[in-house]
Amino acid sequence: MVHCSQVRDQALEVSRIADRNGDVLVELPRESTSGNWRIWVSGTSLARAE
Repeated sequence: MVHCSQVRDQALEVSRIADRNGDVLVELPRESTSGNWRIWVSGTSLARAE
């Protein structure tokens, strides 16, 4: 879970770190409530920044 102040227009800007089997390791702009900075997400969950 991330703080709502990090979400803009229903999106969260992250940094792409690595790809593996259709999943992407992303780095969050701040530590999540669980203490994680980097998390694996489905590649289909990502959209390019405009």
